[in-house]
Amino acid sequence: MEIDSKIIKKWAPVIDGLPIKNRFIKEHMSNYLEWSITQGEDADNLKSSMNDILVAIENTSRIEIVGKFFNTTTGIIEYKLSDGTYVPIAGEVNRKLSNNEMLKMFGIDYLKHYDLETFRDLKIDEIYGGTD
Repeated sequence: MEIDSKIIKKWAPVIDGLPIKNRFIKEHMSNYLEWSITQGEDADNLKSSMNDILVAIENTSRIEIVGKFFNTTTGIIEYKLSDGTYVPIAGEVNRKLSNNEMLKMFGIDYLKHYDLETFRDLKIDEIYGGTD
């Protein structure tokens, strides 16, 4: 399911002020806030939910930077990470989250709203003891 660009624009003044450079997370935070309002959450609950998401983000795992490189094709300076991927030093990244990361950050109710198929997969994994 793609997130509506109108929702992203609506919440941009709130989301863009956060110390997050991952576009995927920023888009989902916008969608989460919009969905929360449709569920009847008030301003205090939204603030609390945002703080919970920020804590979850802060507690995610880190990956080692193994080098700093200049991409001669794009003209961008990038970090090479220990998993072999490259990310720009400046600007945004667009790393998608795993199902478990989505669950930890946004909760099962949002995930069920956003992606019913993933929600079903997580429930099946839970029943059979699988992991993401």
